[in-house]
Amino acid sequence: MEEFGEMNATITPPRQWNSGTPFGWNSWAAMATKVNYQGAVDVADFIKQELQPNSFENDNTVYIGLDSFWDNFNEEQLIAFARHCKENGQKAGIYWCPFSDWFGNADGFVEGTDQQWKYKDIYLYANGKPRKIESLAVDPTHPGTKLRMKHYIEKFKRWGYTYIN
Repeated sequence: MEEFGEMNATITPPRQWNSGTPFGWNSWAAMATKVNYQGAVDVADFIKQELQPNSFENDNTVYIGLDSFWDNFNEEQLIAFARHCKENGQKAGIYWCPFSDWFGNADGFVEGTDQQWKYKDIYLYANGKPRKIESLAVDPTHPGTKLRMKHYIEKFKRWGYTYIN
């Protein structure tokens, strides 16, 4: 991976990062598919009460990230969680796979496209069939995919998430 990074850096220099190493928690490592609102709030509170006062932070910043299966939460819980983290002096994070369709509803409309495209329109195809490994692959260059990404990023920001990965 280091050689791959070095080769890429010959084409596009790496972005500079002048801050410290990010410190935080990510739900996948502890809760994986069972991430839930109360458990995530409890973790955020534990970090606030037990770790932050003992210098477990970096530049007064702690990230609390919801990984896959954040959709176990309803929208109100997602908004409340981001607000709770902010009240704790933490930055709420959320993870999303923009180039994957995990649900496989080929005839479903792509979010953020005003029903202009269906998922089958934005899939990557090989030998006439949608490309699937774990999820269905989505074409990152398709206009529908770009609108879907914009839709989700704007939603996450509106909900209060400041670390979106």
